[in-house]
Amino acid sequence: MTQYFKQQGKILFIIVTAPPLVPNDTDKESADRARMFNNWLKGKFLEKYNTTNPGLNNLAVFDFFDILGNTSTPDRNMLKKRFRLDAGDSHPNKKGSQMATRMFTPFLELATDDWMETK
Repeated sequence: MTQYFKQQGKILFIIVTAPPLVPNDTDKESADRARMFNNWLKGKFLEKYNTTNPGLNNLAVFDFFDILGNTSTPDRNMLKKRFRLDAGDSHPNKKGSQMATRMFTPFLELATDDWMETK
């Protein structure tokens, strides 16, 4: 994918991390791996892409997981209780969707501004 992103320098790509799951849809180890993967994606992966392609600035990562994920036990790295529809549905409820939208809007504006500065 990075080769494609590099070839399409006139396009801004936004990667949205996978959201966390409810406890009934995952386990502690899987939830922890999901957090680690998303942290790698927005950290080392993005840093390496930007270092390898200086000045391109056409890739950004929105951490959907971090916004909706619980950071404390017992449901660490799972969908926060206040964002759950019910125990068997990992889609965020209205409150979770609204929170993510409030966070995505300024993220998108900043990513777009940063990308436009290189054009």
